[in-house]
Amino acid sequence: MNAESLFKLRYIYLLSFACCLYLIYLFGVDISFDSPSYINAWSTLQEGHIDIWRTPIYPLFLGLMQTTFGDNYLYCAVIVQHLVFLVSIRYFYQLINCVILNSKISFFITLFYAFYPCASTYNCCIATETFAVTGVVFLMYSIFKLYSTRKPRFGIYSFIWLFFLIFLRPAVVYFLPVTIVGWLIAAFKERKLLNSPSVVGMVGSVAVTVLLVIYMAMFKVSYSVFTPSGIGLMNKYAIAKAAGIIEYNSKGNDKLQFYQEVEDGVREMGMNAFSDYVNQSISRNKGRYIMRLFQNVRNASEDNLFEPSYSNGILGVISNLMGIKIKILYLLFLAYSFLLLRWMIKRNEFAFFSSMLLMIGVSNFVLIIIASPGEYGRLSLPAVPIYLIMFGQLFNCFKAKRLFDIQFT
Repeated sequence: MNAESLFKLRYIYLLSFACCLYLIYLFGVDISFDSPSYINAWSTLQEGHIDIWRTPIYPLFLGLMQTTFGDNYLYCAVIVQHLVFLVSIRYFYQLINCVILNSKISFFITLFYAFYPCASTYNCCIATETFAVTGVVFLMYSIFKLYSTRKPRFGIYSFIWLFFLIFLRPAVVYFLPVTIVGWLIAAFKERKLLNSPSVVGMVGSVAVTVLLVIYMAMFKVSYSVFTPSGIGLMNKYAIAKAAGIIEYNSKGNDKLQFYQEVEDGVREMGMNAFSDYVNQSISRNKGRYIMRLFQNVRNASEDNLFEPSYSNGILGVISNLMGIKIKILYLLFLAYSFLLLRWMIKRNEFAFFSSMLLMIGVSNFVLIIIASPGEYGRLSLPAVPIYLIMFGQLFNCFKAKRLFDIQFT
C-alpha cells in the first residue's frame, strides 16, 4: 500500500474509531431478540450437544469471552466486535483499490463502509450480523488474492473464512455453490489443473461443503431433521403463517409470538413431526405460499438496504434521510450484468472476481425473499461489502471513455 493510500486510510480510521467509541458509549451492550438463543447455545455446547437453534461459531465466541473475562464477557464481546470491524476496514480498502483502480472512488466507498451507520451499529449487538459482514470482507479479500497472486496460503485463508461464515450463519450457504461454480469456470478457462489457484479454491469450498454435510448428519441424529439448525424451520413457519395457511396454537402475529409457537410445537411434537406438519401445510396450499413470496418481493423492495441496528436518534435520522431502499438492487443487477457480459464478450476474457460478486449478490437477494418472513435489510447485511464493491465498479464506468476501458476483474 502506497503512502497516499495510507494517508487516506488514516482519516477513515479516525472517523470510524470515533464512531465506534460513540456507539459503545451510547448503546453499550445491546441484547436483541436473538441474543438469548446464542447465550443458551453456549450452555448446550458445554454439555456436549449440538444446539437445536444455533450453529456453533458465535456461541463458541461468547463462551471464549465468558471464560476469559468472566461476568463482563458481553461487554468485552462488543469491544472485540468493534476491533474486528476496524481491522476489516483496511482489507476492504485494499480489496476495493485492487478491483476498482480509482483512488477517489475507493476512498469514498470505504468511507461509507466504515462510517455510515449500518454495519458498525451491529457491533454493539450480541448477534452474528457484525461477524457476517467482516467475515465476508476477509473471505473476498482471500479469494481475490488467491486468484491474483496464486499463493497457496490465500487458499487456506479462504477455506478458514468460508468455514467461519457457514458455521456462523447458515443462511450464507449460497457461498458454497457460488464459489465452487466460480472456481470451476475459472479452472476451465485456464485449461490446466496443476498449480492452479482455481483448483485450490475449489478444493477448499468442497471441503467446507463436506464438513457442513457431516454437521447436518450429526444434527439429524440429534433432532431427526437433516438441516444445520432449526432457524430455517422458524422462518418457513413464519412465512406460512403470514400466508394464512397455518394456525398452530396461534398466539398472534408478533415475531416473538410465532417463534414461541415453533418452540412449543417442537417441544410437543418433536422437530421431525413438527417440520412435517409445516411442510404438509405448505404443500396443500402451494399457491398461497407462492403468492406470499411475491409479497415478500414487494415488502423487501421498500426496506432499507443499509439498515442500521437502531432506528432512533441521529442514526435513524441519517438512515431515513439517505433512503437507500433494497429495490435499488434491481438496477444494480441489471446494469452490472449487462456491462459485465458485454465486457467479457468484447475482451473474450472471463472476469472471475466480478462474476463471483454478481452471483453472490443475486443469491443473497433471492435468499432473503424465499427464506425470510421480514427484516430484509438486516438479513441482507452479509452482502453489504459485495454491493458496495459492485456500486464502486459501476461508478468507475462513468470515467471510462469507452466500454472497453471499464474495469472488471
